Amino acid sequence: PTGGTGLHDRWYSPSSFAALGTDALPENSLYAHLLTRVDEGMRLLEDGGINAKIVAFLWMQGENDSPKVENVSLYDTLWRNLVGDLTADWESKGYVADCGLATVDGGLTGRVAWTYSGQINAVKELYASERSKGHYIDVIGAGLLTKSSDPAHLDSPSMLALGRLYGEKLSLVFADLDNAKASAAAVVLQ
Repeated sequence: PTGGTGLHDRWYSPSSFAALGTDALPENSLYAHLLTRVDEGMRLLEDGGINAKIVAFLWMQGENDSPKVENVSLYDTLWRNLVGDLTADWESKGYVADCGLATVDGGLTGRVAWTYSGQINAVKELYASERSKGHYIDVIGAGLLTKSSDPAHLDSPSMLALGRLYGEKLSLVFADLDNAKASAAAVVLQ
């Protein structure tokens, strides 16, 4: 819903209160907004007779956290807390598929203004590598390029390529979901 925001200011979740020295979400919390929008969407689907489940959380953020070392040092904690709180909320409401919630996280570009983009990308990559349902997209390694007139955003061919990369990761999530269903069916048949 808005650009130029960070985990440290608008996206943090309740589990990060202590790390940030606060006891409340900001008035314009994007975390709270996300929860509200997902609740509304799931209610609409249910009202339409659709039993939908969330299988993955897609994320590509971190640019506004990367210029300041104090934000970078908290990124790992804030990211893990965000995913943990989202998962707990959505599981408590029955939104998450039985096989669990996957994450697909896109890395930052190597733009000079993103001073600590390498450190944030390392956090993203480590998180994904620690989880069987974690996926990381290496934007720099994929050769994606920013616009020459706007180095904060990818150029059109790179945006299309990024969409394909997210699609490939989602294919892995769906394959995992299919494998979980097949395994459950095999157990029932035995």
